[in-house]
Amino acid sequence: MELISFYLLNILVGAILSVVLGLYGSHVVARNKTIETILLGQSIQVGILLGVILGKLMEIGHNDHGLHLEIIISVLFTCLLYGTYEYVSKGKRFAKTPILVSFYTFLVSLSYLIVAISPQIESHMVKAFLGDIVTASKVELYVIFGLSLVFMAFFAIRQNQIKLQSFDLSSFGHLVSSSGKKDYVLFNLIVLSLMIYSIHVLGIVFTLSMMIFPITISQFTKFTLKQLYTFVIILAPTSVFLGFLLNIKYENLPTSSLMVISYLILGISFVILKRLLSRPYFPTSAS
Repeated sequence: MELISFYLLNILVGAILSVVLGLYGSHVVARNKTIETILLGQSIQVGILLGVILGKLMEIGHNDHGLHLEIIISVLFTCLLYGTYEYVSKGKRFAKTPILVSFYTFLVSLSYLIVAISPQIESHMVKAFLGDIVTASKVELYVIFGLSLVFMAFFAIRQNQIKLQSFDLSSFGHLVSSSGKKDYVLFNLIVLSLMIYSIHVLGIVFTLSMMIFPITISQFTKFTLKQLYTFVIILAPTSVFLGFLLNIKYENLPTSSLMVISYLILGISFVILKRLLSRPYFPTSAS
């Protein structure tokens, strides 16, 4: 219990971040942007590695906490790469997936090439995958906590507009009305901001899983949108708490991986239980 009290802020931040990622992620998937999200995650990781190398070349001291060169480089690199992708794929709706896969394989190859050239930064590559919220500084935790609350408030206030735009993009591939472009741009900027800080602290595995798992699990149930939100609000924080509990017992295991596995097990258990309860029950008649 003492360790839980000590890491209470970490658990709280992880729980809130998991909910916000799930809420926004449900609309990212609905907008057919799942593979683009994976591309963003990989580009952020490569940007972090490039930031480490640039920091060493410029002899800038590395600091794992707060806003530092790695985050700045990852933001610039991600924006540049995604802008290039948008330019290349513009007007090629049916070729977007092959183009995305090409960009993704390029980024994976580049990340391993960087590590091969400079093996000492391999630990940064692992951290970008798995993160470590246990060692996050209070500055980082308070920043993520504040941003998460702001983004959650925006989602709550503009959820009808967000839902309408998700419907337009999933049905027609573009916005039907031009009046909501500001919300569309804000939504994309928020998703990018969430992913950058989430990957920096909790890693790609946690970030993508919290965004994609809810809508994936919901495919095996008959959720309304409100039920999906409720599912996220309950299961995401629970998986974060379970991940911390397991990490306290098994200190050598990565916290983010434990959270992700807990989420998946809880989700599968929920689907199985829901299907069992929904089966019609026909009592046998007495002879």
